[in-house]
Amino acid sequence: RFKDKSPKLLFEIINEPHGMTQAQLNELNGNILTIIRAENPQRIVIFGGHEWAGAAQLLTAAVPNDDYLMGYYHSYDPWNFAGEANGFWGTFDDIAAVKAQFSSVANWSNARNIPAMISEFGAVRNCDYNSRMMHYYTYVEQALTNGIAFMAWDDGGDFGIYDRTNRTWSEVKDILIYGHPNGPVLTEATYLGNATVYLQWQNRSSAINQIIVERKSDTSDFTEIARLGAAAIDYRDTAAGSGSQYYRVIYKFSDQPDMYSNPMVVQTP
Repeated sequence: RFKDKSPKLLFEIINEPHGMTQAQLNELNGNILTIIRAENPQRIVIFGGHEWAGAAQLLTAAVPNDDYLMGYYHSYDPWNFAGEANGFWGTFDDIAAVKAQFSSVANWSNARNIPAMISEFGAVRNCDYNSRMMHYYTYVEQALTNGIAFMAWDDGGDFGIYDRTNRTWSEVKDILIYGHPNGPVLTEATYLGNATVYLQWQNRSSAINQIIVERKSDTSDFTEIARLGAAAIDYRDTAAGSGSQYYRVIYKFSDQPDMYSNPMVVQTP
């Protein structure tokens, strides 16, 4: 049925085999791969670990003897934040834990010469907004840093990124497309009073031509409010509206695509 399809079609053996032991899954992976290879000898086949197919489970899974494999894993770590919207996220230790996870998968991939993919990650929309945006941003940054392919989970509900009813995207989309390890990191958005919001960010590229600051509200899209020099690291918006004010910073280059920061929201009277 699929043997003549484009090589861009990949097969995944099984998704999140919760309830199976690692030994049972190892046997299943081998058996299913044998069946696939009868008609698709060179198609990329994706395999992972047992239970919820996390990074730790991928690292302990038996690797089939095959030249056309890709490892996959899912991560919503830490679940109490990403899945249950408890507390805040983005401390040094929070980010270090994500870095360690991606590094472990990259080491596994490099040692076995097998590409790896994080095929599900995300945080529910009820999470603290600034924490959620930094969570997505960090995952994208670390995937690119470690050479790991990535796909965010969008269930059309709590983990939604694209609004299928109104056909609109959330700003998570821009993180997925324009987030980058050398991109800006927005670290502060503080209301100072008198319709003034102070923004501060960390620059991580020496090739910037200009820096753009954008703002939006709950009823408007992001629009440019400032165009700054390449060395700028902060900005005062003295014309902030009332309510939720969202900000992001964009790098402009002469010879490469734009890079976006994580967006942040600040509440104003």
